Amino acid sequence: MASDADEQPHPLVALPSILARGNRLPGPAGERRPTGAFSARSTRTMTAMAEALFASDDGPCPPDRIAYVERELKDLMSRAAPRGRFMFSLGAFAVSVIAPLLVWRLPPFARMPLPLRIEALRRMEARPIGAALIALRAILCLLYYEHPDAAREAGIRVGAKGRIE
Repeated sequence: MASDADEQPHPLVALPSILARGNRLPGPAGERRPTGAFSARSTRTMTAMAEALFASDDGPCPPDRIAYVERELKDLMSRAAPRGRFMFSLGAFAVSVIAPLLVWRLPPFARMPLPLRIEALRRMEARPIGAALIALRAILCLLYYEHPDAAREAGIRVGAKGRIE
């Protein structure tokens, strides 16, 4: 039988002011039902950004990993709160419009060739507006390195079922 103590999250997990308004924390992964969709334009921008971020000197990363990141991003954003989805959409819009201008191209970012996307992100990160990239990049990195092959390449031990150990 669950007690009230089981319902109280640790103070580092949720601020008391958030809980006081009656908001509940989402449950473990997979339990929260989808609440909305991430726009196709934002998805294209984030996918193009992932391709640029995870390209190596040998060339672009494998298409199956990008497809994995895109699929997981859509799932994550479908389960995010509307405010979170809005903030990511706003960040994706900023990248879509501002990054191309930094390499003297017209938007949108997703239509640019890979080498120009890489350079545009590099230039954007070097400016104060680059702070907007931190959250976008962090989420993309989390999703990318959940892929078993990417995790193995990074030196992370992956079990038989593709789960990180």
